[in-house]
Amino acid sequence: MRSASCTVHVVRAGESFFSIGQTYRISPLLLAKENGLHLSAVIVPGHRLALPAGVTTPAAPSVPS
Repeated sequence: MRSASCTVHVVRAGESFFSIGQTYRISPLLLAKENGLHLSAVIVPGHRLALPAGVTTPAAPSVPS
């Protein structure tokens, strides 16, 4: 059972394991396995994915001045 303090990502339209993995700089396969899914599984907007331990949320993109 996961602890209540795990980091969660809520899937947005158009996202995949690959795009989410790139955002958090983690392996898409690791992300799928962490959630008990196959890499070929379909994820839909609103799906909550647990992120592997130690992953932090990405910094907000910088705005050009």
